[in-house]
Amino acid sequence: MIVSNALADLLYANEAVAPQPYKYQVHKYARGMSISINNHKQDSSSIVQKLRKNYKSLMYGLTGVNPSMDDIRLWSGKRAPSRQKIMDIVANKGVLMVAAIHPYDHIDKYSGRGSKFNVDNEHLHLYIYGTHHHLPMGESELEDKINQLIKVLGRHCSRKNNYLKKFIDIRPVGTGRNQYNDVVSPTDVYDYINLPYTDPIKDCWINYMANCRNLDQPTYPLLYIYQEAQ
Repeated sequence: MIVSNALADLLYANEAVAPQPYKYQVHKYARGMSISINNHKQDSSSIVQKLRKNYKSLMYGLTGVNPSMDDIRLWSGKRAPSRQKIMDIVANKGVLMVAAIHPYDHIDKYSGRGSKFNVDNEHLHLYIYGTHHHLPMGESELEDKINQLIKVLGRHCSRKNNYLKKFIDIRPVGTGRNQYNDVVSPTDVYDYINLPYTDPIKDCWINYMANCRNLDQPTYPLLYIYQEAQ
């Protein structure tokens, strides 16, 4: 049984979204997509400059259609865009991208983690909601589509095409050991992307991106990229 509330009623008043908030949870990427991009010799300014291009490439990989750069917005406020704006994106089956830029760590000789060549440079983490509207359900077709996304996103990370799968990691959010941490349904996307401010201790992908659980280091500002409804 689905319990109605004011937020859900407002969201599903738009008939583009069926009035069953858990209908899409069967899709592997229904809770969102995480992407980590191992950029090569890029700093934060160059990565930020390419974020709208990353979004454009992502949408092309998902839909086969290139959105106009004039329609792609980059929001860099202290908080996410308004609840109404996020609800409108979700209700219109749009795609919301949230980005965070992290510095590379020095390589650890014991764990092997870190970077030998990119110290003093930075790399990109993304949370994306809405890709499940454009992704196939079948595992084989889904894998092909994910490989296509890796290819188009690789245009902006300064890596060679034949090694892109090594440097771009795409995973579903809220599966496996994270199924109880990253709980995202259409009605609470806004609440999820604001967890770094409302519940920074919670163990989840968006808080990892913001780095707010690491008290010894500063948090990273989140950037929000989306396409204006047509």
